[in-house]
Amino acid sequence: MLKGLLAVPLASCSDNVQTGRRQMAFVPDSQLVGLADQAWAEMLTKTPVSSSPAMVERLARVAARITGASTRDDLTWEFVVFDSPELNAFVLPNGKVAVFKGMMEFATTDDELGAVLGHEVAHVVARHPAERVSQQLAAEVGMTLAQMAFGGENGENAQ
Repeated sequence: MLKGLLAVPLASCSDNVQTGRRQMAFVPDSQLVGLADQAWAEMLTKTPVSSSPAMVERLARVAARITGASTRDDLTWEFVVFDSPELNAFVLPNGKVAVFKGMMEFATTDDELGAVLGHEVAHVVARHPAERVSQQLAAEVGMTLAQMAFGGENGENAQ
């Protein structure tokens, strides 16, 4: 049984055509999208969105160029400027991208903003969210198996 469980992550390694590297990503994108939809809805209710038409227009203009080159036409990309001074941006596996006002002000040119957005979009293209969740799940399974093998549920075999 142990060999069978250990074989699952290894069998789940595949070549990512976009990056040219092997990755362990056995969590389906569809499952991640559902979780990301919930997280995005929560973010929109808890964090103020910028009311600056200039920032919103700039973000949309630069984002259109990046997503056009992304090869992920299956996603409905959405870019939002959140009204916060943070120097940060992030993407969720459903194609929702948050850029904070602080980052918009820090990236003074469209090329600088494009580099930030390209970096975020590349995470989705490279399936980094699926890979990270798969690695976390594999680690949890490994810990559970180690506990079962060496200590039982309550550590009864520990010395």
